[in-house]
Amino acid sequence: TFTNPATDQFVWYTMEVEVDSPLQEQTIDLSATVRKVVSVEIALVNPLPEPITFEVVLTGDGLLGDRTFTLEGSETNGVYELFYSPLVAKVHEGSIAFLNDRVGEFWYKLNLTADPANAIMLEPMACSVGGKTSTPVTVENPLGKEIVLTAVVENRTNFAVEPATVALPPYGTATVHVEYVPSSLGDLETSSISLTNPLLGDWQYQVSGRGELPGVMPEHTPTATVGEATSYMLSFRNPFPTNLSVDIVLDADDGAADDPMS
Repeated sequence: TFTNPATDQFVWYTMEVEVDSPLQEQTIDLSATVRKVVSVEIALVNPLPEPITFEVVLTGDGLLGDRTFTLEGSETNGVYELFYSPLVAKVHEGSIAFLNDRVGEFWYKLNLTADPANAIMLEPMACSVGGKTSTPVTVENPLGKEIVLTAVVENRTNFAVEPATVALPPYGTATVHVEYVPSSLGDLETSSISLTNPLLGDWQYQVSGRGELPGVMPEHTPTATVGEATSYMLSFRNPFPTNLSVDIVLDADDGAADDPMS
């Protein structure tokens, strides 16, 4: 407002002020393997003689830290610890800002790199040809809400995951079973298996197994009425990728074997 003292006339203007954030104090590079955690220490100074409290604003996936940070009066060696624990492999940017009404805003640019985790090697499995074996795999949900994992199997001829989809409760665990059905004798059969979720990324596993000679199969107990004939069906799966001819030998109770049937 401009006023003329002699006439008391005045002229006034409306002003609009736009205040941008200051330039970043520093650029910090952070790199971590998914579902692992790394930390960095950020030094802060209090120029005032009385204590001040900063509001801390974190921007970016996987960033963890206190939401407020207090410095004593004239403190020159304050250290804030920032944690980075990504869930999904990617390269992205983030920031951390310290806000206070009296001293203003200080912020740091973050270059964030989330590397995929190495595949977990499961213990080799062995199973008689014609049979099936399995090994348990337990996964943990680090989120505060239920998530669903879906299994993706590279070699579906020999391996499967049961169940193929599994729900994990908030901060809970669940167990699936990796099943192995051999289709060869003595050959090493392998596969990669992924348990995937859009929010949590992938759990990668490497599995292997070898087929062994058939052994004693589970016992069957057919029943029949005395003096009457009945039939009983035995299921047999050919585990090999080619046609298979087998001999069927019936062993009587007295231990004598009948002539083999083809």
